[in-house]
Parts: sequence; structure tokens; C-alpha cells
Amino acid sequence: MTERQVSFDTQDPFVRPLVEGSARAALELFDEHPGPAGVTQVVSELHAFAGEMARTLTSQVEAVRRLPIACTSGCSYCCRGTPVLVSAPEAIHLAEHLRATRTPDELAEVVARVEATFARVKDLDIDARAEEKVPCPLLDEATGACTVYEARPVACRAYNSCDAARCAEAHDAGLASPVLPSNPILFQATHAAGFGLMLASRLRDRETGPYELVNALRTALAEPGAAAAWLEGRPVFSHTRLSDEGAIAYGDLIDRLADDFRGGRMRDTEKAAIRVDPDAKRRDRNRRKALSKKR
Repeated sequence: MTERQVSFDTQDPFVRPLVEGSARAALELFDEHPGPAGVTQVVSELHAFAGEMARTLTSQVEAVRRLPIACTSGCSYCCRGTPVLVSAPEAIHLAEHLRATRTPDELAEVVARVEATFARVKDLDIDARAEEKVPCPLLDEATGACTVYEARPVACRAYNSCDAARCAEAHDAGLASPVLPSNPILFQATHAAGFGLMLASRLRDRETGPYELVNALRTALAEPGAAAAWLEGRPVFSHTRLSDEGAIAYGDLIDRLADDFRGGRMRDTEKAAIRVDPDAKRRDRNRRKALSKKR
């Protein structure tokens, strides 16, 4: 979810009910897991929700129409030079995951890598970062593996390719926004969950994002009280936007979604169920046939 992929259309009839359903799920999770310790639980469960949603929707596509995803362990072209955007709760989740899974010395090494990466990228635009091929500070460069794979943000979960050779070419050419063959359902469904999480955050009057990963993680690691401050609605990550232009675009988009949600103009959960559940699809088809006969 880079600045050049704001074209993700939350008004798309496929995407919109998924955003709404994800927002409702996130709101319920925030109620079930209140308090600072609950933020990471909410994100973990929403990530699982996003994965299941993407798998279920993908399974509805005929096998002959699916391109196999080329992403494998150790393939890290997209982890080198691509700015990643995260929501506020995801930045908190990543920091808490690192605190929980690293020794003090290991955590200090992570903090040092994050700071060093921030120093390299803070004055680079999206094109320069791609040309410089700056690796993510959470990437194990020796193995090409993500060191926080189980806690990786929505942007990383959604990004996929069906042609590793094209990824290699784009990486070698330093392209910031290459056009690659990919699984659109995985991309859209997973990003829909991310927008749902940001929408739920906005509905609770909290910072939403998205924010630039390196700077946001740097902030969350430096502020042990980031979760509590965020839950109280205090500004924590506003200075970590990738750009002012992106902040305005995303802010306006999420504000519109929040207005639609509050105004009852996003009551599309039934449509989402019809897309995900084969039985619901059958029932809806039969209902439409019955209505057609009555006419």
C-alpha cells in the first residue's frame, strides 16, 4: 500500500462490503479487548480475519482462472526499496511483538537497524528509495526472510506477484511502482481489512494512518506508552506520514468512509456474506429468480 497505490477503490462494489465488514469486526474486537494490551490482540485477530477472507474469496474462483502466486520464503525483492504504509494500531502491534519476542540485546539491535534505516530514507522520495534499494530494517538480508513474518502489516500481506522474474527486473531497474501480474482478490480483500481497521480507528476518534513503516515503528519502539496514548485519542504518529499529499488523500478517504458508516450508507454486510458463502450465493440467486417470476 504505497502512496502510488491509493487507487485502491473503497467504492468498488466488490471492495466496499469487505471494508464495512472488516470495520464492524474491528469495532467488536476493540470492545472485546479494551486497554493498551488489547491493541495487539485486535490487530492479530484482524490479520487472521483478513487471511481467511482472502482465502475464502480466492477459493470461489475457478482453478483454471487462477495464476499461481510466485512469492516464496527468501524472495524479498518487494522488501528492498518499497515504502510500506501501516495503520496506527499495526505500528503498535509490531513494536509490542518485537518487545515480546526479542531479548534486550536483540531488541537493541532492532532499534539500531530501524534508526539507521530511518536516517537513510528520511530525505528520499518514493522513487529515490526504489533506486537506492533500501531494505526493510526487519528483513534478514542473509536469508531474505522477514523477521516479523507472523506480525507483518496488511500492506505486506496483500502485496503479491505471480511472476518472480518480473519482480527481479523491477528491482534491478529501481522501479518504485512496477506493474506486476498478481492475485487481485488477495490484494483487495487484504487491503479491505486494513481500511476497515483504519475506519474503526477513525470511528473511535483515534489516529488512523496510514503511516510510513520505518518512522512509525521507530516512534512506537521509543514510546512504551504509545498504545495507551493512542487509545486516549492523543497524537502519536502524525509526524510519520510518508507525505503531506498522501496524508490529505487518505484522510479525506477515511473521513468519507466514516461519514457513510455513521449515516447508514455502508450496510452491505449481506453482500459480503453472499460473496464469501456459497450457500448465501445460492440463496440470493434463488431469491432473485423468485422475484423475477413474480414480475
